[in-house]
Amino acid sequence: MLRRAAGRWLRPPRCRVLAVAHQATSAASATRAPAGPAAAAIGRAAWGAGAPLRESSRPNGGDAAPAQAASAVTIALAAGVSLGLGALLLLLRRGNEAGPSGADRLEALERLEASEFVLLRGTAPTLIFAYVGKDPRWSGSTLRIRVDAPGAAAADAAATQRLGGRFAAPCEVVRISASDASKLGMGADCKAGSLLGLRVADAEPPPSAREGPAIALELRLGFGLLDLYGRPGLFTVQDDSLLRKTELARSGRYNPHDLFSARPDRPQRALAALAEAPRGHLEVFADGRCIYPGSGGGGAASAEAEAALTEATQKLGLGGVSTLLELLGASLQGEGAALLSALLRAQSCAGASLPSKARQLWEVLQQRCGPEAPGGTPEQLSAALERGFWATAADESGMHMREREAERLLERARRELWVEGSVSRRELEAQIRRFLCLYILGCAASQARLRLGVVRASPSGGEAEATLRRLRYAPLAGASGVWCRLELCELEVPTLERALSEGVAPPAGISD
Repeated sequence: MLRRAAGRWLRPPRCRVLAVAHQATSAASATRAPAGPAAAAIGRAAWGAGAPLRESSRPNGGDAAPAQAASAVTIALAAGVSLGLGALLLLLRRGNEAGPSGADRLEALERLEASEFVLLRGTAPTLIFAYVGKDPRWSGSTLRIRVDAPGAAAADAAATQRLGGRFAAPCEVVRISASDASKLGMGADCKAGSLLGLRVADAEPPPSAREGPAIALELRLGFGLLDLYGRPGLFTVQDDSLLRKTELARSGRYNPHDLFSARPDRPQRALAALAEAPRGHLEVFADGRCIYPGSGGGGAASAEAEAALTEATQKLGLGGVSTLLELLGASLQGEGAALLSALLRAQSCAGASLPSKARQLWEVLQQRCGPEAPGGTPEQLSAALERGFWATAADESGMHMREREAERLLERARRELWVEGSVSRRELEAQIRRFLCLYILGCAASQARLRLGVVRASPSGGEAEATLRRLRYAPLAGASGVWCRLELCELEVPTLERALSEGVAPPAGISD
């Protein structure tokens, strides 16, 4: 019997199926009528010429037919199970050969020494460390840790990548143990495995690829939208006069609305105001050390900071802060215009009366669905940006469209019956959660910072230029040897409670 079963399974797949079907048919016919020459003739007709006869189709073979059919089914089931197990083992083997798992990659930081990290900036809410070791995974990268929300690293990375696009530096979420966090100065009260950080590939070029210092200008943009209602003093005839422009520049009243404006004269006015009073908005770093604006009074830069900045920029063949601001303005009016539009579109989700409406919607969601706040995961932020976000106008009209959307949601929440499990309730809950996610994203975009990196390429030639291109630098037109890199600094996505309590800061220099 085993020899016959092995012979059957050596046939092609179609033959095996026909054989099993014939076995079952023969077994059924054997139970209804005794086998004989007529049954043998039917078997020959079913198999065709040249096909061997089965035991059940032969005379006096009906007693063995049920056992043979059962054995064929058993062999088929065993073969299917073995094939499934083999495929599973093959997939597991390929997964192990492809590389370490996500958990293994996150544990890589635990094997690093704290002496390999140098604190660059220790101001809240983010600590930034530069890597000075020899690990190739950390070469050219910095470590960023949120002090106020240690678990928000994944949301920060998702928001920065989605809004910044090619202007966002590549980053990866890493997990830090409690012992390593305490060595970095985070304190020993954090739980093991609960502290997350970002490994961001935004470090300065190595000294071998550049000549002179690496200059980085960072600008905190501010909120670039204005509520057109209730502020008639902002739209007077004197606002566009030459006297008004000079007064704004001299008083240091930097207006973010001017920087986001599509009119070419408005960004120049904003940059002129920054040159006069940079404090609170503008910082300049040389090789990772802040050298400007210092501690001058009235928002102006100190004399020591002016001298240090002039010395650093002269090594690159450039002027002072005005030259750096001109480079920034040219970048923003060129390829950086798309980045400003994306940030302004996100800010339209958190301006005007939206904070109060978001607070009301959050109260409705808490009463009906529980205390779980939306917007804390990359999946929720990505889903909120999928439908209709990029079609929103990047101006005040987009902000007022969000206001009308919030009003419709509040009206629908008042009329909703809130029947458990109903389709209408699920849709309303999803729309409210999406609106709150966009509001959180708008609050993060209102605190966005841009960084303009400026270096002079090493005269060594192609190898230095290849290194700069790999670090996303591009040669500056009209300045031989000078390379620039414009990028969006990592956004800091607030929690919903913090976003509702703080809201969006009013534009600097604007008063009623």
